[in-house]
Amino acid sequence: MNGMVKRSAYWLSFLLLLGFASRSSAQYVDLTINPISALTGTAVVMVEVPVAPLIGVELQSSYFFRARRPWTPNFSTRGYRVGVLGHMYFDSEAEHTEWSLFAYGRYLNVFYEDADPEGLRTIFDRDNYTLSKMAIGFGGSYKHLVGEHFVFSTGVGLGRNFARKLVRQEGNTGDFLSLGIQERTNIDVYARLTIGYRLGRSNKPDLRS
Repeated sequence: MNGMVKRSAYWLSFLLLLGFASRSSAQYVDLTINPISALTGTAVVMVEVPVAPLIGVELQSSYFFRARRPWTPNFSTRGYRVGVLGHMYFDSEAEHTEWSLFAYGRYLNVFYEDADPEGLRTIFDRDNYTLSKMAIGFGGSYKHLVGEHFVFSTGVGLGRNFARKLVRQEGNTGDFLSLGIQERTNIDVYARLTIGYRLGRSNKPDLRS
């Protein structure tokens, strides 16, 4: 039941992204993915819509397919993350590309399952558990538009986790000693490398009206 709720939450957020893009009155919308995350079994979809000559609002939706990831080698993880970013660009002539500062907020919900339940490679009695947390922070990014439609961007940020909650699976009595540092600290590290497509065409006079 819990897994169904998570999948439903992810697909709902994905549909909201598409709806946000399709109902926008902006002259163009950037639809992007994170190819590096795809290598770790994570699907990340982002939609950015201009709301002012120097401001863009971006919605993000991530789904972690069940996999053992490099930063949590002792666990198989699955879950989702949703978030929103507000970009402030420096050059209105660049039409929401080049350098920007951004503020972000995001929510994470991930289920951690012991990848070595028989204890063959460790002395720890690990728990299966769910981690949920929220984060807010700030960062900077650079976006490049190739031709009229192809978009590439990269960015980094730093924030703070709060409302972090660890819930053991019923019947587990082990430890959390093998959690990665990201699950034990209040610091939230944000990094992105995206590629995508700009839907529509730029229209400077309409965008500034």
